This record gives sequence, structure tokens and C-alpha cells, in this order.
Amino acid sequence: MLIRLDSSQRVPLTEQIVKGIGRLVEERALRPGTRLPSIRQFAADHSVSKFTVVHAYDQLVVSGHLQSRQGAGFFVGSPCQHAEPDRADPQPGRARDALWLMRHQARQKCFDHRPGSGWLPQMWLDECGLDRAMRELARSKSNGSECGYGDPLGYAPLREHVRRRLAEHGIEACPNQIILTNGVTGGIDLVARHLIRPGDSVIVDDPGYHQWFGHMRALGATVHGVPWNDTGPDLERLETLAKTHQPKLFITAPIVQNPTGSSISAGTAFRLVQLAERYDFYIVEDAVAAVCHPAAPPRLAGLDQLNRVIFVSSFSKTLSPRLRVGMLAGHKDFVRDLADLKLIFQSGSSEFTERLACEVIDQGHYRKFRGRLLARIQKARLSAIRRLEAIGFGPAADNTHGLYAWLDVPGVADTTALAEAAAKRSILLAPGALFRPNMEKSTKMRFNVAFSQNDGLYRELEALLEVAARPCAG
Repeated sequence: MLIRLDSSQRVPLTEQIVKGIGRLVEERALRPGTRLPSIRQFAADHSVSKFTVVHAYDQLVVSGHLQSRQGAGFFVGSPCQHAEPDRADPQPGRARDALWLMRHQARQKCFDHRPGSGWLPQMWLDECGLDRAMRELARSKSNGSECGYGDPLGYAPLREHVRRRLAEHGIEACPNQIILTNGVTGGIDLVARHLIRPGDSVIVDDPGYHQWFGHMRALGATVHGVPWNDTGPDLERLETLAKTHQPKLFITAPIVQNPTGSSISAGTAFRLVQLAERYDFYIVEDAVAAVCHPAAPPRLAGLDQLNRVIFVSSFSKTLSPRLRVGMLAGHKDFVRDLADLKLIFQSGSSEFTERLACEVIDQGHYRKFRGRLLARIQKARLSAIRRLEAIGFGPAADNTHGLYAWLDVPGVADTTALAEAAAKRSILLAPGALFRPNMEKSTKMRFNVAFSQNDGLYRELEALLEVAARPCAG
């Protein structure tokens, strides 16, 4: 064998064997079909235990580098090939709906610049904290609960963390009023499946979070947008929609709204809760970005005390987008029905990821990390808006916060074509029409300030604006 093992290295011997043989197979120094030494022979030749060789060979079989033939031994196979995204044309097509942006976001490696992204850069997240939590979780003794699907309401210690967090915002909730979900999307999906039937009406923010629109229509609902202004939803328009369409649900992000970054006023929040009671509809309060407000106004759920308001949030934004752990709080009878739906559609919770999120919080430094992260977002926001306004975007509205800047694009009646042109130049932009319930034309664009810190991006944006300002030929 053309590999050398060194027990003095920090790299485990099993990993040295896997990498060594894997490299030889990929470099074709070991050809497909070649028979490898037996476990006993390899262990003797390299002065390692048979247990170490068994684990290494097993990993190489899983990766496809080796094949195990019963009674004959191990032979070189063909390792799995992972196709890389096509950078030349990341995702052709017109920006006709929110899926255009969602597909592009899922293939971010295709882009050199990503100000249209919907989440934080990985390097901004607490990856070290997650790694520590995973190691601690792996060392902890199992109590047997991981053998099943978990409690339908979710991991009890994490729900207790959520209960205390809600209390800080004036929302009194018992443990049986809290259910853990697969992110905010999973929580809203449970609510919609419980309340919505084909033909029912749902009201959403306009502009608002694009994923809600497609989600509700996929369930057969008719979607109506209520204009969003500096103090929250237009209540006169909302009342007209409520009288005309008898909606079952209003989905809104009242604090640090996506995409505008603005927040509801206390007076508007109070009157909104009254309208829900008067016209018999539920409100889903998406609070995932509320943490970015330095002095957030009262939560709708605090004013209503979880009577008609369903409060949803997530740990994904500040921990990791891949850690799909969200939470939902509502009336105890409502949550009980959602727990039954969760069993039907999802079988239960991912207790491992819930325990992982709980471990990060238990380590004690999560609050400080979150504070540092919010300060970093605010600094990036001020810098990005200043630079975007300097080249002609905007101006930004006052009293806005958070990860997104919602800005006018000079001289452009509809920013959709500009985003399509930018994609061809390896730039991911988020045009305003995608945040309108019916894809109405928009002069706006949503910028992720964390991804708007690169000098090269501003050179590209200036070039795009210059092209957009040219009169059409002929």
C-alpha cells in the first residue's frame, strides 16, 4: 500500500486510512477492481488494530471508493461524483415568480456577488458554538428519548427556553401553548393546513415575504395584499378586505418587516388586534427579524395574549439556516390541534436538532453572540445604505432596521429586467416585484446589507445602472 500512517499526528488513524486510500483511488493509482489487502493483513502491515481498519474500510465502502464482496474481500470501486453548479448560466429564465429568487438562493455558489440573498453569510454565524454543542451532545449519555420520533410538541427543555423568552416580551405562555417546528415555514404550514381550505382568503403584507404567497396558493387559498406603510399595514384597506372576503388568516411580519425593514406602531398594532376580533380572523405574527430592532414596539401576541395571534419565530437566522428549528405559540386548544397535524404530516420533531439548539443556548454565550451579531448587522446596514445611495439607489426610509434595505432604483420602472441582467453577470439581485402578491411592477429592490460590503459589487451595480439608463436603440 502506498500510504504511510503516523500515530503521532492529531488526525485519527481511521481518517488517515480513509484519506490515503481515497486519494489513491481518485488519482487512479489504485484501479477499479483491484483487490485490497484483507483487514487482518492491512492491520499487520501498518501496525494498527483490526478495529481501526474495519471502520476505515466501512467508510470507504459508503463513499464508493471500495466494494465489499462477501467471501472475497474488498475491491476498488468507483467513488461518488458530485456535480458542481454551472457558473456560466446559474439559472436561466425570466423572474416570473418567487421561485426564481428561491432557486437562485439555493445555488449561491454560482454567483460572485449575492446582495439578493435571504440570509446571513456563513462566516457571520456562530459555527464554533454549534461545533462545541455538537461535541457536547455527542458526549452526553442518551436517555433513550432519541429512539422514537420525539414529543409532538418538541423537546421540553428548549420549549422552556422559548417560554422564558416570550415572557421577556410580555407574552405569557404555558408549555402546552408552545410547539417546535421545522423553522418558521413549518409553523406557518401547520397553521395554514389547519385553517385554510381551497377557496378561502388569506391576507398578506404588500410588499411582503415572497414565500408566503406561493405557499398559500399551493393550498388553494386566494391571496390578497394589504399595503404596508411606515406605521404598519393600511388598516382601512385591511378592514375593506375583511368585510369583502372574510379572510381566515392574516400573515404579517410587524417588527422589522421583510422586505421594508419598517415596524408597526403601537397604535396600529392595538387596532389590528381589534380588527381580528371584530372580523373573526387569525393573525400569524412572524417575529423572526424582530430581534434586529433596538427597541421593538409591543408584540401583537403580547397585546392579544395568544387568543387570535399565533406567534412564530426561528433560531435559524442567528444560528444557521441549515438548523431548521422554529417555534410557534398560540392558544392551548389551537396548539393541541397543530400537534396532531404535526404527527400526521411530519410524524414528530427532529429532537436531535432541537437538542442541539438547546445546547447552544445552555452554553451561556448565545445572548452575547446575538448582541455582537446585531451590532455587526447595524454597522453593515449603515455602510451599505450610504454606498448604495451614493451611486443613486434609494433613499432609504427613516426608522428602518435589520438585514434588508428596500430601495428605489433610479430611472427603472420595473427592476425585474435589471435582476435578470444581473444574473447573467453572476450577481444575485432581488427585484421588488417578487415581494408583491401579484407580481406587480416595482421600482424597488431588496438588498441584503451583509452581502453588500464588497467594492467589486458597487462597480458592477454602477455598470448595470449605466446600461439600464441608456435609451433603447431605434
